[in-house]
Amino acid sequence: KKKKTEYVNRKGDKEYGVSRGIDFYRVANIINFDFPMDFDSYVHRVGRTARVDQKGLALSLISQKEMPYFEIVRGELENEYGEDMFHLYRFKSEQVDGFRYRVLDALRAITRVSIREARLKEIKSEIFNSKKLKTYFNDNKKELQLLRHDSALHIVKVKEHLKHVPDYLIPNSLKKISSTNSEQTTSTNNHNKRKSDTINKNFKRMKHNNPLANSLNAVTVLKKEIARKKT
Repeated sequence: KKKKTEYVNRKGDKEYGVSRGIDFYRVANIINFDFPMDFDSYVHRVGRTARVDQKGLALSLISQKEMPYFEIVRGELENEYGEDMFHLYRFKSEQVDGFRYRVLDALRAITRVSIREARLKEIKSEIFNSKKLKTYFNDNKKELQLLRHDSALHIVKVKEHLKHVPDYLIPNSLKKISSTNSEQTTSTNNHNKRKSDTINKNFKRMKHNNPLANSLNAVTVLKKEIARKKT
């Protein structure tokens, strides 16, 4: 009975999950931290990796109580495509043991209060940007001010160290991929810098050869000289 109630509550919550109202582009990988509870939600969420003939990968973390949802989705996909679309992802647990404390740090920050505050922030943003409510707030400016000055009840501390993954935590099998991506990024940045330097040089050359620009510079210098003499 408890599972059934939980299922109904989650289904009826329009704010639940990212399968509604949020649109992403150029998504290569999807991680289902909570497995979708029906076929349509799964397809909508995982389908973000297949926009405009793109391909992607979906990794689903499935708990024991989510197995019934998984079996339903699995059966629907098998009926539609004629084969089992899910493959068990095998890896050595010791390769990710180093991330255990970092994951726990992140999970501790995800509380009911922080989730509520995040949702309220999103709702407020939608309210402020709503064209339909613009007229209403023009007539009720006090309410708009109250919303703008309504401070968060819970301030989330940003853990800066979680933004970066130290080299010693990266599994050996991924270090080669990581270094390749880093080299590509460096190469792209160097190319962009050279391109930017070329544009700046060309701009300076054009400015130097531009009589109008030189005249304006002369006027500016003259004005500064007159102002200096007056003082």
